Parts: sequence; structure tokens; C-alpha cells
Amino acid sequence: MALGEPATGLASPAPGTLVLCGMGAATFRAQAVASAVNHLQVEPSAAAGVPRLSGQGSDANITIAIAAKGTGAVRLQTRGQTAFEVNATGTPANHLRVDGVAAAGMPRLMAQGSDTNISVQIAPKGTGFIDAAGPLRLPAYTVATLPSATTFARCMIYVSDGTANKRLAISDGTSWRWPDGAVVS
Repeated sequence: MALGEPATGLASPAPGTLVLCGMGAATFRAQAVASAVNHLQVEPSAAAGVPRLSGQGSDANITIAIAAKGTGAVRLQTRGQTAFEVNATGTPANHLRVDGVAAAGMPRLMAQGSDTNISVQIAPKGTGFIDAAGPLRLPAYTVATLPSATTFARCMIYVSDGTANKRLAISDGTSWRWPDGAVVS
């Protein structure tokens, strides 16, 4: 099947394949899957609206995957420039997940994956720094429930029942210490 010229139209070069061509090259390819029940739907919009790409089909919940080829990245652009890029430094076993929540909840950025313990790194470039737009809330513990200082070397916590109104503690890799250097007790 062909609609238009073979190099500048719509063609079906093989069963279950639909290709849109322009200037002698494929610009879009749709591939059928046997027994498919879900698909992508593109919806245009009126002026000042937002065009939409959505998962549709018979399943109640449909995840959409956008995949780059090989070691390529996935980029979201605005104003003609990259605003967000997703890349992997190897075959990903761990990843980040963002959850939106209902009113009065806190949106979450979470580490996910096959490893049991996954840290998250925020890395500025050059002499850049990490700037919080609000106060940082530390995890709260009591002196009796302190986590392992060895596991959390160079980390900070809030100790709700610290002596002499001491509250901030830092792990030196062996012990939790108050800012004055004394061991938390």
C-alpha cells in the first residue's frame, strides 16, 4: 500500500508496518503487535490548549515507555533547548521515580530498582552548588533510636531528645557527634 509518492508519502512496506516518509527517508514508523489491546493516541488542541499523547486501550492502567536507541538519551525540550535529559551510565538496574500525590501530601522523588540499598546523588557542575529554596528537614531520631553511624558516615540527623538542647548530630563513620565534637548520648 502507498499513499503519495513512495519517498514522500504513507506506505506499508511489510504486514503490520506503517511508514510515513518525507524527502526520501522514513520520518515515522508504526509497528503492530500481535493481539495488541493498547495503543498511543495523539490529540491536537485548540488555541492555547495542550496537545496530548496518551496511552489508550482495554487495560485500566497503561504505562508508556519512551526509549532512546543504544546509548542515546531522552531529552525534553522547551524554547528550542534541552530542559531535562534522561541518560544511563550503563544498563540501568536502579532509577528514580517521581510520584505526584493528593492534596496536602508531599510529592516524592524516590530511588527504585533491584538493589536493596540505593543512594541518590545530586551533582552540581563546576563550582556550582546545591541551593534549597526552603529549609531542609532532617530525619528525626531519639538517642535510643540512632541509626548506624558506620552506615551513615558524614550524614546529619535531628535528635529530638538531645542533652542540653543539642539537636543536630553528624556521623564521623564511627559515632554520632554533636557539632561540638562530643559523642551523642
